[in-house]
Amino acid sequence: MSETIERGVMTDLEAGIRLNRLQVDSLQVAIDLILGTGLMAMRSILEGRTEPDYPEQIAKVILKTLGVADAEAHAIAFKFLQPL
Repeated sequence: MSETIERGVMTDLEAGIRLNRLQVDSLQVAIDLILGTGLMAMRSILEGRTEPDYPEQIAKVILKTLGVADAEAHAIAFKFLQPL
């Protein structure tokens, strides 16, 4: 399962880099950043130590770390998504 997730993250990162939307010095560092942050964020959520918009906050921080401007990162992370 972790290989599938990592492959998906890598594909998205490569697309973002190719489109000049993300600034990444090392693909593996970026993958570790995303997966490690996501894992610890899930732990914090499960332990009940987060605010209601915590997932959006995490997404925004990751995007900013990958080189997305603050306003754009906020717009992406906090965009309303239609239920599946």
